[in-house]
Amino acid sequence: MLVLAECLLSGTPVEPEFQAWVNAIAAKAVLSGKLPERKRGVKPGSGRAQSAEQVAGMYFDFIDSGMAKGEAIRRLANQLHLVDRQVIRRVEDGRVWHGASKEARDQQRIERRYREHLPTTDHGTDEAPLGFAGLDTADALARLADMIKG
Repeated sequence: MLVLAECLLSGTPVEPEFQAWVNAIAAKAVLSGKLPERKRGVKPGSGRAQSAEQVAGMYFDFIDSGMAKGEAIRRLANQLHLVDRQVIRRVEDGRVWHGASKEARDQQRIERRYREHLPTTDHGTDEAPLGFAGLDTADALARLADMIKG
């Protein structure tokens, strides 16, 4: 549904197959009186809900500081309340976001520190500004309401 909102607000054409899928979700919501529930699993914001990119980044920080691979996996598993295999899987999935060598990752770290010192755009107090259209939630909802009214 968020992707549909992004498409509508940014004027991006919506693919027919995607629109059909969204229509099915909306129809089910109307008939059941609610939107589909979120996928079951770890609640966002808990210590366990770390993305593969984040876990891989933490892993490579440990490895690049000289820690043994096994120790890095055990430490992350303990820290994130996961089993070793879950950490390994997330590192494998998140590896694409990090350099293939220590030198490449060091360069990424330098670039990240540089970007942290650049001025940023203030999105105000809105916790979830929408991306493509650059609107805060209240403005986006107002624009969508206008679109619905026609």
